[in-house]
Amino acid sequence: MSNPCVIAFILALKAKAVAKNWERVCRLFETTLQSAYKQTDGDFRVIAVCHDRPVLRHMYDGRVEFITADFPPPARVHDLMMRDKWKKLALGVKRAGEFATDFVMLMDADDLVSNRLVAHAKRYSDLNGWKITKGYYYAFGSQWIERTNTFDCGTNAVVSSRLIRFPRDLTEEGIGNCVILRWGHTRTAEKLAEAGTPLEPLPFRGAIWISRHGDNATDLSEFAGSATKGLRWMFHQMRTKQLVSSRVMREFSMQELNCGVATRLDL
Repeated sequence: MSNPCVIAFILALKAKAVAKNWERVCRLFETTLQSAYKQTDGDFRVIAVCHDRPVLRHMYDGRVEFITADFPPPARVHDLMMRDKWKKLALGVKRAGEFATDFVMLMDADDLVSNRLVAHAKRYSDLNGWKITKGYYYAFGSQWIERTNTFDCGTNAVVSSRLIRFPRDLTEEGIGNCVILRWGHTRTAEKLAEAGTPLEPLPFRGAIWISRHGDNATDLSEFAGSATKGLRWMFHQMRTKQLVSSRVMREFSMQELNCGVATRLDL
């Protein structure tokens, strides 16, 4: 895989040994993979790092690469599982540094991205990258989706390779010098801004955070919909939650989730 690309999407898949439902994990992973793979511009690569090769229903070409983790899977403890995730992402970032890519995007293996990302990045390839501030929250199995303008999850930034010191090895120094590995999704944009190389806000809704499927590290209590949250919460939900539209289904490859298609086309 030596040809250059516009975006290298990097995913870390949890081990089968720590999954509560491996079949569901594979289904979510493939939906994530499809959202990256079905870009309107095909100039991309996907690097997936895993202990166990996921069971997939579709065929993929050489733009998708699987790397097998060379360390044992973690115990089913949150901190150890998060450490495992970042070790896998580090392997993926190291691999991305071995070929020419304009941008790198770290993705959680249960999030979805807009199919417009690569085309947008190619058009504005001279920029430092983008932070996704506008996106969606989606509760697994629902026909509803929630719009947000304060999006923040593990799939929230596209960063120019010019700003990334790709690690040649996975030593503490190598990882510490790589901004996207050292700071992760929580502070990468902040640190790049402090260095005088800020990310632009992505001008469209760029990603979907899927929650409440039983295998994600965090949960979003706002999907509970409890009446005890009061009228203010109910009005907020009425303003931000709408039926999943066919356009959103196509743009984010949500067909794999079989969540149903609404008639609304205006999300």
